[in-house]
Amino acid sequence: MRPTPVTEDRAAPQCGGPRNYLHDRTGWSLADRIAWQLRGDLSLKSRPAIGFFGHVRGVDLRERLPARVWRDYFKFTIERNPWDRQVSHYFWRMRRAGARKPSFGDYFRASAPLGNWEIYTERDALIVDKVLRYETLQADLAATAAMLGLPDLQHVARAKTSHRPGNASYRDFYDDALRDRVARSYAREIDHFGWTF
Repeated sequence: MRPTPVTEDRAAPQCGGPRNYLHDRTGWSLADRIAWQLRGDLSLKSRPAIGFFGHVRGVDLRERLPARVWRDYFKFTIERNPWDRQVSHYFWRMRRAGARKPSFGDYFRASAPLGNWEIYTERDALIVDKVLRYETLQADLAATAAMLGLPDLQHVARAKTSHRPGNASYRDFYDDALRDRVARSYAREIDHFGWTF
């Protein structure tokens, strides 16, 4: 079983914000609701009514879905190099800070680790079928779409890309101590995906 394919006459989904919006789903089965969410209908702007949200942990999702859906649907997520993810998160959080914006180093030292490992693993084992890599996202999405028999996903939006200045590399924001802190904090992801600074 797979999600209902996006038809050619549908407008490409727009990015931004949580992908779970309130819609009159009176009489819909849970499978219908899941298929609706997986299609990415973002035209309706309210909060979810069935308990799903962005960055939901796989173990929580598995508990809320029928066993058949969890077993038969293709489950994937996207992961990003943790050094790059920290810089991206900093600029996203500081987008409205103006002159009050702390340096990346000060922000990172004062912040709790921001990881995704627990979202797609259980007891350090993957519970999704595939993890796409952000740095190869278009190619990974194309391969995944082809495997699932879905249309090409070249229209995938690049959310939140206007907040980081220019073509700045994430490496430009780190000193040795910050680099090593990320390496310690995200050792599982770094080891699993083979990332290097």
